[in-house]
Amino acid sequence: MEDRAAVQREAFTQWVIEDLGDPVAAALGRAGATLTTNVAGYEQAKLRILNGTHSTLAYAGLLRGHASVAEAMGDTVLAEFGDAMIRTDIIPTLTPVAGLDLDAYRAAVLTRFRNPVIVHRLDQIAIDGSQKIPYRLGDTLRWHRARGAMPRHVVTAIGCWIAFLMQRARAGEAIVDAASPALAEAAREGDAAAVLARLIAGRIGFSADLTADSAAAQEIAAAAQSALDGDWSLLRTR
Repeated sequence: MEDRAAVQREAFTQWVIEDLGDPVAAALGRAGATLTTNVAGYEQAKLRILNGTHSTLAYAGLLRGHASVAEAMGDTVLAEFGDAMIRTDIIPTLTPVAGLDLDAYRAAVLTRFRNPVIVHRLDQIAIDGSQKIPYRLGDTLRWHRARGAMPRHVVTAIGCWIAFLMQRARAGEAIVDAASPALAEAAREGDAAAVLARLIAGRIGFSADLTADSAAAQEIAAAAQSALDGDWSLLRTR
């Protein structure tokens, strides 16, 4: 067959469908779709592992001068940081799902990110951070803090978002976000701790529980200030 509308794409495919015993779904399963009684578990893994790492690469990568996901993954320090974040901070928060090998999923995601043919721009991923951060990274932070732990990699990733906001606001560059005016106002002046305090007070990208968590706030602010100052030792030591 000659296909005149072929679309070049990556080899990875995944289609997760709730198994309700429907014969059509069963046929799709035989064709390669994943049938499960826990779609939410797959979604949670995707949000935290894939999307959480995507956002981390976006904000840290842009601050380090990269333009695409593949380019950021070519930065050994940043790539190793992202891998360590998934292993130590993210996977422990995920509820096991039958049929989903979380470590294999981690490896597949990172392999996809390294594909140089797919030019996924970091500035696109960075759009609407105030809407994405709470689910992609914030949920992982809350899980650990509820258990008295400090997820250092996720804290650093969130700090990179704040540093990104500060850099853009002070350079007069647009912050593409539904909350853009409020973000620019919060990030325009002061040190990272002051910026974070404004964001928390305005519930912009952060939930109310961080108001009472001074330890986490201090860690996030310190990471943000280091990233803004170009002190990337935080990627190696956290």
